[in-house]
Amino acid sequence: MRQRPEGSGRKSKGPRDVFTTRIPTPLANKLRDDAQRHDLSYSDFLANVVAEKYGHAPVAVAKDTEQMKLTA
Repeated sequence: MRQRPEGSGRKSKGPRDVFTTRIPTPLANKLRDDAQRHDLSYSDFLANVVAEKYGHAPVAVAKDTEQMKLTA
């Protein structure tokens, strides 16, 4: 089996816990729309919502922040 070179792949986001939850469909649809609008995964978007709720800085930024700055 071929091994990936050291340091390749996505950078770790640090220690994380997994939560499984059921969100009502209308709220889930809004979550998906907002996550896509911010160019974030659903998980990263929810982590930012929780961080904001508890007064912490965002834990994830848009995947293409530079492109967003150029088009703003």
